[in-house]
Amino acid sequence: MNNAAVIALICSDGDRARVWGLAAWLMRQGSPVVVGWKAETDPVPGWLVVCYSEATVEDLAVSRAVAGFLRSAPRERLVRVELGGSSEEPALPPVLACDRGPDGLLVSLPPPFLAGSIYPDREPADINAVGKKILDLAGTNVPRTRRGLYLRSSFIALTAAVAICLALGIFNVHLGNELQLSRAAEAEAIRFADSQLIEIASPLQASARQSVMIAAGEAVLERGMPPAPTPDDVARRMRLLTWLAEARDLAGDRSGAAQAFSMALALGEGGPGLRADAGSLLAFAELTSSAGVSAYRAGDMARARAMLDTSREYADALLALTPDNRDARQRAASAHLNAAVMALESGEAGLALDDLRVARAGYEALQGEFGEYAGELANALGWTADAYRAAGQLAEAADARRDEGEIFARQLAEEPANLLTAFRLASAVHGEAALRVDTGDTASAAAALEQAASLLEDLTARDPENARYLRLLLVVQRDRAELALFDTALIRAQLLIDRARRLRASRDPQGSYDGRVLENASFDILSGQVALAAGAYDEAAVSAANALAGLTSELEAGRANARLLALRAQLLRHDAFIALGRPETQRVLREAMALIGDVDLIGDLRMNDLASRVYWLAGERDQAMTIRSELEEAGYARPDYLSFWARPEAPETASNLNTEGTDNEG
Repeated sequence: MNNAAVIALICSDGDRARVWGLAAWLMRQGSPVVVGWKAETDPVPGWLVVCYSEATVEDLAVSRAVAGFLRSAPRERLVRVELGGSSEEPALPPVLACDRGPDGLLVSLPPPFLAGSIYPDREPADINAVGKKILDLAGTNVPRTRRGLYLRSSFIALTAAVAICLALGIFNVHLGNELQLSRAAEAEAIRFADSQLIEIASPLQASARQSVMIAAGEAVLERGMPPAPTPDDVARRMRLLTWLAEARDLAGDRSGAAQAFSMALALGEGGPGLRADAGSLLAFAELTSSAGVSAYRAGDMARARAMLDTSREYADALLALTPDNRDARQRAASAHLNAAVMALESGEAGLALDDLRVARAGYEALQGEFGEYAGELANALGWTADAYRAAGQLAEAADARRDEGEIFARQLAEEPANLLTAFRLASAVHGEAALRVDTGDTASAAAALEQAASLLEDLTARDPENARYLRLLLVVQRDRAELALFDTALIRAQLLIDRARRLRASRDPQGSYDGRVLENASFDILSGQVALAAGAYDEAAVSAANALAGLTSELEAGRANARLLALRAQLLRHDAFIALGRPETQRVLREAMALIGDVDLIGDLRMNDLASRVYWLAGERDQAMTIRSELEEAGYARPDYLSFWARPEAPETASNLNTEGTDNEG
């Protein structure tokens, strides 16, 4: 059967998102369009448009579609569109340039008509020009009677109905004369449009689905619900509104996203009671999850947590109903992970760990069965490490970071050229090193920092302009210098500090990097500690003053990292002043106390460590011992912390580096 009114667009799977832009443009002009066509099952369209890129040359599905079309239609109805992306034009697929003759040999043929090229950097203009050429060539108008398009069960009819939905929005109260004759026909048309749009959009990746939903948005919002809607009708419309809200949210349209979320929530609350079936539970789980993530992006933590906790409940109910369904299992694991993140943000580490155990178990089972969830499992392990640290379980946190790094190491072994995986591995290894230092395991920390430094030096060499690689490399070099300082290897510590400074200056000669203030302060403090350990007390005091001067603007902005660095600088200055016999030590301690603020609100172990030292030096011994007991319960054992508390009952300084040996062997 031939449907001469339909224009079919075919392409490789990787180009489908780009082709949808052209399809949407044609739909807005009122032309029936389908994306994708199979000769074996679908009616023959009036025109076949081959949208080809470099990937299409070896795409057998496209070749079969073209060959099948030419068996039933003249070659003059074959059109091509180039999908540019590189500096060179995409190679012409062989099926468009030749055919087999009667003797079975390939015969060269002139390529089909070229409607134009579409390039990413000028896509809207290119789509407009190409679309006009296709319509001029096809010379077809929108057919008056659409009943066939609504009721055909083939993919051609499916996508054509969606095209009408996208372009004209006729599935609303102003349906055409044909649908107005029967409320039943109206309801079926609306149900058909909703269900087919879901079928088309659900398998698409996020970016492609976003494009489709933006194009379909007005039609989805304008058409009403079917008369006497069923729970299935409500569930379908809720899913579409959820996807539309997601698309608008990602596109930066906050008010449009809020409108779609509100409509979906109102539909679920005010519509007919949803059954506890898979479709209804999935609709509510998707809606509440998306609404929660959107609220999180907007900074509304209370609403985000409420929505994500609700989403977890729906996802668990869906999993209980369909325990063997892969998508339900993945959604439940993801819902528990999101709920854990919100609990951790609210300071409830115990609740976060409970949810993370469920999420990890779910992802581990999925990874064991399907082998496609390593990234999700690694992400869950990273959050587990954060939750364990917040709960004061440092050894468990370090082990979780180690497990996360092992996953990335296996992935990197399979794909050695994957820079993102290498960076994730470096981040995980550095996170483990920091936790090992907190537990006092400096040997394991040193090995992890060496691995992270090697990975990051390779990454910065391969991509010198990447600021993330540089930033983490500088942090790793700083931590290596601090470990050398703990071992009183002063020359090595200063060499590492100087190397990091030179690296930053060579990559950022104009000083445009936003993190330079905190980094400069950190390096100044480390250099001052080296000077203090070497007996250069004046130089140590100057370094502390430089660090504090640089941190002024960051402290005014309320940055937590700046407060921690300022406390370290004040303790360094106190040490230097004690050694120099200067009388300003009490003023320094008062300024340090002001930086601490409300100690009950401090959640970071390192900040508590520094606060305990300040309280002790200021004579607040009970407060200091209370914090010390909490740190010991958490297994906190940083070398400088242990050195401070190993000193006599009333230590004069906040550091033992000025009285320890000053072995300069690097």
